[in-house]
Amino acid sequence: MTQQKLRKGDVAKRYGNVNVRTVDRWLADPALNFPRPIFVGRAPLWDLNELTQWEITRARPGRPQTESTELRP
Repeated sequence: MTQQKLRKGDVAKRYGNVNVRTVDRWLADPALNFPRPIFVGRAPLWDLNELTQWEITRARPGRPQTESTELRP
């Protein structure tokens, strides 16, 4: 099974069309524990499974879960 990789722009879209610089800020904030990308050449790529796991850990207790994949940190 291949793991889906997302580019920075796709990661930004996943979280409500945030600016790609916001993704950089999330990476710089150790308290968020945002998944680290792998680099193919100079291009950062995020593993979709790691992003999904991060979303699960960030979900607030008591908050209703929806089918939407767009969660804000």
